[in-house]
Amino acid sequence: MDVEQTSIDTNEAIGDAIAESTANVSADDAVISWDGLSLAYRIRGEDAGEGQGGGESFANEQVFEPVSEENESLLPRLPENIASVERIYWPLEHLLVRSFSLPLSEVRYLDAAILSQELAELSGEDSQPWWLVWHAEKTGTGIAGMVFGLPQYLRSAMIDDPIWQQCPKLLVDGWERLVSFSHDFETCAVIDEDAEGIFFGFLHQGVWRGIRRMNRKISDDVFLNDVEVARQIQQSWEAMGFVATNHDSGNDPDADTVDDSDHDVDQAVNVVVGRVGQALGDALMPGYKQWQVENLDVLPGRHHANFAIETSAATQLNFRHGKWAVQKSWHAFKQWKRPLAMAAGLLLIWLGMTTANLYSLERQADMYRSNIESAFHRGLPNEQVMLDPLAQLKKAGGVSAAQQESQEFLEQLQVLSEVYQKTSWKLREFSFRNGNLQMSGSTKDIDLLNQMRDQLQQKSGRKVVITDTDLSDKQVSFRMKW
Repeated sequence: MDVEQTSIDTNEAIGDAIAESTANVSADDAVISWDGLSLAYRIRGEDAGEGQGGGESFANEQVFEPVSEENESLLPRLPENIASVERIYWPLEHLLVRSFSLPLSEVRYLDAAILSQELAELSGEDSQPWWLVWHAEKTGTGIAGMVFGLPQYLRSAMIDDPIWQQCPKLLVDGWERLVSFSHDFETCAVIDEDAEGIFFGFLHQGVWRGIRRMNRKISDDVFLNDVEVARQIQQSWEAMGFVATNHDSGNDPDADTVDDSDHDVDQAVNVVVGRVGQALGDALMPGYKQWQVENLDVLPGRHHANFAIETSAATQLNFRHGKWAVQKSWHAFKQWKRPLAMAAGLLLIWLGMTTANLYSLERQADMYRSNIESAFHRGLPNEQVMLDPLAQLKKAGGVSAAQQESQEFLEQLQVLSEVYQKTSWKLREFSFRNGNLQMSGSTKDIDLLNQMRDQLQQKSGRKVVITDTDLSDKQVSFRMKW
C-alpha cells in the first residue's frame, strides 16, 4: 500500500475559529460532533466568539483516548457549561454498517427483530451487542437499505450519563452529508471529503447500497496519499455495485463488500456527485464520465462539516428511537392532559356527592335524636330531659308489656343512632313489631354492610341477620332484622 509520510493541515481559518473558545458561555441547544478521538461542540447564544457571526460559537476541540468496551468511562464527558444538547454526531467508523435486502411488501413491516435475524443469518453478526437504526426503501422484489449498529455497552454508558441521556438525537455521522448531495438523483455515487478523511457511498434506484468512511491518517505522521485514496474508493464503489468506466480495478481486502446480486446495476449510469479537494478530484475524475463533483481549494474539518449541515428530521438516522426515544416534559404533560382533566372532574363530582351525603346523614341523625326526645316526653311527660334521654327512660321504665316494648324500641333506636354515626348508609324502611326490628336500605359496598351488621350485633346484644341483598347500580341494597 502506497502511503505518503506527511501531515495534513486543516483549514487555517477554521482552526482560528476553533481556537477562540467560549468556555464561559451559558450554552443552550448545543450540537456536538465526536470522531472517536476529539470532540467539538457548537452553541447558540448572544456571547458568540469573534468571527462567529449569526450568534453561533465553536468551542475548543477536546481530545480523548479511543472509546472501548474495556473502559466505558472513556465515553467523552461533555463540558459542564452545556445545559442541553440538540444532537450528537457519532462516528461512522465506530458503528456496525451493513446493507440488507428483504422480501417484505412494505417498509413499515421492518423492525429491529427482523434485522437482527437477517444479520445473524447472512453475516454471522451477533445483533445482541448492537442497538440498531436503519434506512430502507421499496424495491421491485421487496425492501432494501442500510442498517447501523451502536454498541450496547456505549448505549448503557450514555443512559447512565445525565447529559448524554437527555440528548434527543444521536445521529450517524456522515449520513446527512451524503444524503444532501443525492437529492436530485435516483442512482449515483456520492463523495464528501473533509480535512481528516472521506465519506462516500452508492445510491442505486433510490436505495443506499453502501456507505464508508476512510480516514487518511494511518498512524502518527503517516497519511494515505491521494492516488491510494482514489484507488481504494474506486474499489469500494465497485464492491457496493457502482462500476466506473475508465480505470483498472483490483481487489482490496480492506474494502467494505456488499452483496450486489440483486442490484441489477446499469453500468451506463455512473454519475458522481459531492465535493472533494482539488488533489483527490484530479486523481478520481478521469475514471468517471459524469463527474459532477465540486472541487474545494480548502477543506473543512470533520467537525465543522457536521456543524454546517442544514438538517431536518427526514434526513437523519437517529439512534434515539423506540423505547430509547427522549420525550420532552411538555410532551409528557400533553399526553396526560386529558386523563388529568377527567380525574379532576371526577374528583369534583365525588366531593359534591360526599358533601351531599354528609348533609343527609346529619339530617337523619337529628331526626333520630328528635324521635328519642319525643318518645321520652310521651313516656315521661312530667320529667325534664337531661343529658341522656334514653338513660332517663330506662331508669323510669314501667313493668307493663307496652312500656317494656317502648323501652326496648328506644334502646334499639339508640343503638341504631350510634352505629349510624360511624358507618353511613341510606335508610329506606324501618319498623319495630313484636320486639323485632326490621330495616332496609343501601350501602356503597358489601364490606360496609358486613361492618354495619357486626356493629349492630355488638351494641344491641342481638343476632343481626341480613335477609336479602342486591348488587346493582354500583351499590348494595339490603334487608336485615334483629
